[in-house]
Order: sequence, then C-alpha cells, then structure tokens
Amino acid sequence: MNHLTNKKRILKRGLIARLFILAILTILLAWHFSNLFIGNNSVEVYYDLKDKKSDLEYEITRLKNENAKLQKELFELKSLEPNSPLAN
Repeated sequence: MNHLTNKKRILKRGLIARLFILAILTILLAWHFSNLFIGNNSVEVYYDLKDKKSDLEYEITRLKNENAKLQKELFELKSLEPNSPLAN
C-alpha cells in the first residue's frame, strides 16, 4: 500500500511540474506575441513607418519638382539682368 502511495505522489509531483512549466511557457509566449503586435518593434509600428516612408518619398519628389521650377525661374530672371553673363 505504501508503495502505491509513493508512486501516486511521484506522479502527482511530475504532473504539477509539467503544469508549472506549461504555465511558464504560456506566459512567455503570450508576452512575446503581445510584444510582437503592440511593442516597440511591432507590426503596427512597421506599417506606420512604411506609410511615413511613402509620405516622405512623395514629399521629396514634390520638393525636387518645385526646386527645378524655381531654378528655371531664377535662370530666366538672371538672363534678363543687364550685367548678367547669361544676357550676352
């Protein structure tokens, strides 16, 4: 009888240990996935940065076009100056 009781205790301890390890792993995985979706390196941050990059690329193109237009206007105005080397 005593032998069966010891065996049951050992099995019970093993079960408790497995459940404890499973609980710890579950908590760690939950923490990892929450970090993945709402942390500093999350998917949400990635898509926000991707949108920002797209907006900045558009702004760069717009500013380059505006700069080219203003340079053309500057050269046209300089060519109208009487002492300008471009006027000759």
